[in-house]
Amino acid sequence: MFKLIKNELIKILKRKNIYLLLLLSITIILGYNNSQKYITKKVDNIKLEYEKVYKQDNLSLKYYDSLTSKEEYIDILERVQLEKHAINNNIEYNIILNSENEGIKLPSNALILFMKTFNNFDIIIIVIIIYLSTSTLLEELSKGTVKTLLIRPHKRSKILFSKLLTNLIIVILSIFIIIIFQYIIGGIIFGFDSYNLGAIRYNHITQEIENMNLIYYIFLIFIAKMPMYILLMLISFLLSIIIGNMPVNILISLGIYLVSNLEIGTNNFLKHLVIYNGDLSKFLFGGMHEIFAVGIVQPLIVAITAIIILLELVAKMFKNKDIVNQ
Repeated sequence: MFKLIKNELIKILKRKNIYLLLLLSITIILGYNNSQKYITKKVDNIKLEYEKVYKQDNLSLKYYDSLTSKEEYIDILERVQLEKHAINNNIEYNIILNSENEGIKLPSNALILFMKTFNNFDIIIIVIIIYLSTSTLLEELSKGTVKTLLIRPHKRSKILFSKLLTNLIIVILSIFIIIIFQYIIGGIIFGFDSYNLGAIRYNHITQEIENMNLIYYIFLIFIAKMPMYILLMLISFLLSIIIGNMPVNILISLGIYLVSNLEIGTNNFLKHLVIYNGDLSKFLFGGMHEIFAVGIVQPLIVAITAIIILLELVAKMFKNKDIVNQ
């Protein structure tokens, strides 16, 4: 198995496209951070801005039922608690993670952009996953080169799992690169001082402000998103075996991800999709209405069950796949 993984790593690392994707990712990160530097206004007295927005948001909570264009109550509540924390602790940086008061937008900083790494660049990670998962298997199946592995005493299950594990390793390395570059680029553009605050979040379950180590917070989000990444990887592998058309496979996989993230369906149909449940980061800190009813356990069980089913299905389909030389 180790030799198979090593061979797969060598083959992937020889591809120019993976480096182009990473270079494009870094360029997007650089461009996004620079744009945030110039589109947000400079604030001379951020405490005064916090007091203004805190007053507005408190009024929104008080008269929530009479608001014409309603923002989610839970979002305003989180914002109010963070604003209050910033005022009481004389924080001079924007710590509002999940929503903004449209009347007063606080300026961006290295900390808030680093905490939003997955929010801002998740689509880049998804594209890398789908491209790798589709091309890794499909190219060998279409060309019949996978037969060279089958000629040797390797079971199809070992070949498949070596490809899956190799893809997972490359995806994790890619995510690590994206995180590192966001940290460095954000720090260079906005200054590294804000990182000293740590990750400040409002927990709707405990109804308390939590301040955790920044690296631990990013790691927690990464782990919470891994089930979704693995699900998309397995779906892409399955499509490669069934359809065998790279553009179609990529479009379908990407479409599944995009549809599962549509806001209009989160209260009804889409919350039952495995991809939606696979992104466990949505359920951390009580950030979704569903968290109060089912917690994180139910979506975790759904995600694990879906991974097992998809894994067995991919293995069975690959085992029965008729591989021919083109």
